[in-house]
Amino acid sequence: MRGIQAEWLSPGTRRLDAPILWFHLNWTNIYSAERDAVRLAPDVRTFYLSNLTCATAIKFQLKAENKVGNSSLTELMTATTLGKGWGRRYSCCM
Repeated sequence: MRGIQAEWLSPGTRRLDAPILWFHLNWTNIYSAERDAVRLAPDVRTFYLSNLTCATAIKFQLKAENKVGNSSLTELMTATTLGKGWGRRYSCCM
C-alpha cells in the first residue's frame, strides 16, 4: 500500500474582517472512482491519503472559505503512487 500527501501554502486573507474559516479539499481516485470532499481547519495545510494501491492516481482541487464566500477552486492537480517511495508529496499554492 502507498500514500499521497497533499500540501498547500496560503498567504491567508488580506481582509482582516474575513479570515479563512475552512479549506475544502476535493479528491477523486481516477482508477476506483472513489471520491470525497474534506473540510479542514484554516491552520491545517496537509492532508494524507493512505492505503492506496500501488497503481493509483488521485485528482485534487482546493478552495478556501471565509464569511464572504468561497474562493475559486485551484487548477486540477493529479498525483500518482507510481514511482519510487512509499509516500508521494504534491504541493499547491492558493
